[in-house]
Amino acid sequence: MRRCLVDFKDHGRRDLIGVLAPPLRAALLTAMAMRPELGPVVPIVPAPSSPRSRRERGDVPTHLLVRAALADLDVLTGRSCVWTPVLRHARRVGDQARLSRTERARNTDHAFLLARPLARPQVSVGRDVLVVDDVVTTGATVRECVRVLREAGARPVAVVALAATPAARRP
Repeated sequence: MRRCLVDFKDHGRRDLIGVLAPPLRAALLTAMAMRPELGPVVPIVPAPSSPRSRRERGDVPTHLLVRAALADLDVLTGRSCVWTPVLRHARRVGDQARLSRTERARNTDHAFLLARPLARPQVSVGRDVLVVDDVVTTGATVRECVRVLREAGARPVAVVALAATPAARRP
């Protein structure tokens, strides 16, 4: 999984989306089944990608992956999944690949903010949302996403990821 994700994200292997999207779709289906409070319209909030990463890669691989995983999910669940990229970087964040748990937490602390107010019906004050990222390593990125959404009044009820590192599962 690690090699496939690295090739997809960092080496431009967009052909791997067909391999990666189905397990992410399964994780989304599981989260939606376990969280009926999400209701008939499920806002999907992706973790943001840094401007530097977007420039270097020419796209946002995680967003491409999540959008592919969402294809036809409404047919499978009877719920509408609404792509809602409301988060963006507030400041520059260093590459986290070689950082420790503590360094990652410091690196992402207050690194995100709302790209737009939570005034859209899909993501508004009091609204339940799903946060999606490709990999959870220490949880620093998704914790920061959840913090920003909560401070804005949304209710993140689950975090969905394609993969997690063993370190992310330690108590």
